[in-house]
Amino acid sequence: MHAPLLLLPLAIGCVEGPMDETRVDELRVLGIRAEPPEATPGESVAITALVADPAGIGADVLLWHCTDLGDGCLEPEGTNTWIQALEGDEVEAITAVPEQLAVLAGEEPVRATALWALACAPGLCPQMEDPAAWDLSDPASWLVNLPMDGVSLAVSTFAVSSRAVRAANPVLVHEGPEPVVAGPGEAVDLPFSALLDAPATADTLLFGFATAGGFGETEWVVGDDGAVTPTWYAPEAADSSRLYVVLQDGGGGVDWWVGEARTD
Repeated sequence: MHAPLLLLPLAIGCVEGPMDETRVDELRVLGIRAEPPEATPGESVAITALVADPAGIGADVLLWHCTDLGDGCLEPEGTNTWIQALEGDEVEAITAVPEQLAVLAGEEPVRATALWALACAPGLCPQMEDPAAWDLSDPASWLVNLPMDGVSLAVSTFAVSSRAVRAANPVLVHEGPEPVVAGPGEAVDLPFSALLDAPATADTLLFGFATAGGFGETEWVVGDDGAVTPTWYAPEAADSSRLYVVLQDGGGGVDWWVGEARTD
């Protein structure tokens, strides 16, 4: 079971060759995005989870949001949970910001609502049978009883406000050729441009993951011009890999790129 990427970012590494932390060899939630990332009470929001399934075993994914102001989830029971079978790399649900959050929605955005994604190998997690039977405001209370393998949990947030001009998600653009082609063990620079809603900060970070080979660092700080170039190391033998690159703008905005790589 993996610690949530969005809760506990990995420390920056700097070594020659792929870092083990960037290799995805089992079911894993790699990111959660809200569109828009800042909304007004009652507004519709699309929640999307990026899930890697390198073994191709499939997964059940429970998405939910919880605004816990001290007494559990503010959302009415049954209005904030969705269970979906994973198809491809993403699952999505459409929800609405609770009207009760109007008391928090002012000119300054408030990040009080947690977005959760629990991915489980089929039939592994009882939460998929009846989510309402579990304390969704405190997943840690039952997560410890789930298996270590075939389970992954991640969390993000979205903001509420009443301001007229609200934050938007960044856009991550891969500037290189696709698919990525490399020789065995070759280091390949992957140029990206991050189109940001606000100037980049020290918290504007890129994370890279691969199902074969690996990235040379666990995270990269995006430059002031939005440019960032992670390095992927191809495996030592001919293989194919799926690459996942996740951008976090430091203010709750998220985007990602998923691509194919081939080692000849």
